[in-house]
Amino acid sequence: MKINGIKEIAEAAGCSCSTVSRVLNNRNGISEATRQKIISIAEKLDYANKRKKRIVAVFCFLDSDGYDAYSMHLLRQVVLALHNAGFYAEVLFNENIEIVGEHYICGAVSIQISVEGIPELWGKKYRLPMVCVNDRDNLPEDIHSVVSDDRLAISNAVQWLFENGHRSIYLLTVKIQENNFSDETRLKAFQEKIKGLGIESDCGVCFTRNRFRSTLPVDTYIKKIPKNCTAVINLIEDSAYNFGTRMKVLRPDIAFITYSYPWQQDVLSMGFPCIVHDFNTLTRKTVQLLKDQLEGRQIRSQRIPFIFKIPASMKKNGE
Repeated sequence: MKINGIKEIAEAAGCSCSTVSRVLNNRNGISEATRQKIISIAEKLDYANKRKKRIVAVFCFLDSDGYDAYSMHLLRQVVLALHNAGFYAEVLFNENIEIVGEHYICGAVSIQISVEGIPELWGKKYRLPMVCVNDRDNLPEDIHSVVSDDRLAISNAVQWLFENGHRSIYLLTVKIQENNFSDETRLKAFQEKIKGLGIESDCGVCFTRNRFRSTLPVDTYIKKIPKNCTAVINLIEDSAYNFGTRMKVLRPDIAFITYSYPWQQDVLSMGFPCIVHDFNTLTRKTVQLLKDQLEGRQIRSQRIPFIFKIPASMKKNGE
């Protein structure tokens, strides 16, 4: 079937080609009456506007320092979830938002890059729905998010250690960087939990200084853990295996819980409790949220629990 162009729509609507382009690309600054007139004509002329195309722009952060395993694995899961739901994915990096108007898309997914201002810029330029994955929750109005629930994960881990007799619990993490929302959330949740349990005087945080988490000198930091410490929660997924291995040698007296990624089978098989990212649920809910917006349903942002994996040998009855 022949697809009519912008010029034909402009002539039929009695307006300029630029006005038609702005409407078909869901730009702001056009009256609702003009917008509806142009959309109606476009549909009659079988114009393949973006709302009929099931193409979703997926924004991902391009790290100039090298390969980001977390973002790339999450990107893969998002693209697979979109494909399973009948969408096509147009993958763009954070600096490419300006070219979105050239593509026929129905919505967007942003993967943990609010620090780049993507949600704010999106809300000013486009009327299309956007869902942010694992981002901060204080996003602009009408920009929704699906995030891993770090607060609940930390609370559950501390509670489990507390119920198993631990009163001197330390958090192991990198020095908090500006705009690192997940690390900030985890640290705050830890501080609130130990205060609520009344054990804050015997607990603390051990900060590492190296930005490149996979190359941390783990022995140096393990040796800095206080003698009275009985349990450690490691927040550094990239160094989980190295920390777990060396903890067994240098501090076998300490209970060890670590965050880990679902593909880190070497970590999951070490015999430690693990706080595992649930990428499957995270991405499935993200696509569902986008679909609900496109179909006009009422929606709200969602928090997805981590998977708390406890080795069978450590489980009590009923766990």
